[in-house]
Amino acid sequence: MFSNIVRLNVFRATLTHESREQQIEFDLKIKGMTCSSCARHVTEALQSVSGVTRVEVPGWKSGRAVVTAVEGTRGADLVNAVREAGYQATIENRIENRSTKDLPQRAQGNDRRPDLMVIGGGSAGFAAVIKAAELGFKAILVEGGTMGGTCVNIGCVPSKTLIRALEQYHQAGNSPFRGVRTASKDLDWCEVITQKDELVADLRKAKYQDVLAAYPEIEYIHGYAHLKADGSIEVAGQTYSPGKTLIATGARPLGSSHTGTRRINLFDQHIGYES
Repeated sequence: MFSNIVRLNVFRATLTHESREQQIEFDLKIKGMTCSSCARHVTEALQSVSGVTRVEVPGWKSGRAVVTAVEGTRGADLVNAVREAGYQATIENRIENRSTKDLPQRAQGNDRRPDLMVIGGGSAGFAAVIKAAELGFKAILVEGGTMGGTCVNIGCVPSKTLIRALEQYHQAGNSPFRGVRTASKDLDWCEVITQKDELVADLRKAKYQDVLAAYPEIEYIHGYAHLKADGSIEVAGQTYSPGKTLIATGARPLGSSHTGTRRINLFDQHIGYES
């Protein structure tokens, strides 16, 4: 579910116009990170150093961090902060006089100006907001339909459940042995659908609802998002101005415009499971 990779830049705070001065960029090699939480711990440790204005840890597997700080910030302070967090750091490179005017700016991270707004509550959307939360972002997840997206609700889980059920029914009446006589009978389709619905509900809760509850820093909004010309987004009567927006709403099959297929009732995951 969470195999989708989302790379997010982590910034400590928005630089005001008055504070735009010359910067120093440090490239650090980090040892000891073994998971996403480690990357978050290293990020927070570096952000705590006075003078640091931007921190990027491009995933724990990278084994590195890029720190931008005001002039006068000492590399030794960065190394010590990482060491106090339980990891090892060495300065690989240092670039003087880095101007901040070309650096991307982070949003304030409040309720109406989140760092990231994800539209779509499927596996990709969940991967994005969880990674954002782990990296210290203020993230909002918006879903207008049912939480969980295609796979758990109308894709892999229900389709394979029904396929497997009918496979069992078929095999019951089709023995490959001549001396074994079996029969397919007593098919209660309503009961099969009920069992399918129970499985979908259980997996939706375990893989999505319970996971979201474990990240209280992620705000979940049930509603449809409307993108405005000025870059803001309206959801459930409220207007938001996120720093970044990720649209992860999935897709539907278009079908074919070929004349011969117009008379065919195409079956996809959006129809047929209840009939």
